Amino acid sequence: RFQKMHSRTNSFIGGISTTAHVADGLAAFFIATGNDPACVAESQAAVTHFTMDMDGSKANLDDYDLYATITLNSIIVASIGGGTSLPAFKAVRSMMGVESANELAEVC
Repeated sequence: RFQKMHSRTNSFIGGISTTAHVADGLAAFFIATGNDPACVAESQAAVTHFTMDMDGSKANLDDYDLYATITLNSIIVASIGGGTSLPAFKAVRSMMGVESANELAEVC
């Protein structure tokens, strides 16, 4: 219901997106990992999905869990070049257990 309401409200006010605002979180992620925070503009395109596991076993709708997922369609990250080679950023990626840009994108 929330997704339908959000979509209708967004259409009514002339909006073109029904997504979560992920730019701030992406900026923090990019800065922490030595990536270019200017890429937030291109990477913040996200699609938000809401689902409920409604198996009919509970009497009250409030007893069900709501799951939200955010898909980032075009995240731009790197693991070589620029600030990524500095020791502090290498340490962050090491703590995250990632080495490649693909692994870094999966964490995000």
